[in-house]
Amino acid sequence: MELRYIETPQVRLYKKEYQLIKRAFDLTICMIALPPLLLLMGVIALLIYMDDPGPVLFKQQRTGKGGKRFGIYKFRTMV
Repeated sequence: MELRYIETPQVRLYKKEYQLIKRAFDLTICMIALPPLLLLMGVIALLIYMDDPGPVLFKQQRTGKGGKRFGIYKFRTMV
């Protein structure tokens, strides 16, 4: 059985145009998603603090691409 592939038309956007469109899309999604997510994170932080007063977040070291270390903040939960 011979394997076949389907050719798809290439989108010919100039690099600057593509970057501008992608940036606008990213900012639009962020402006829509950020307010509800901030509210949700505030509620989670309040619930964690009410359960056990103390720091709500903790910092953890992770290893990323190329073995580069970076810090990530996480909610202090055991869920």
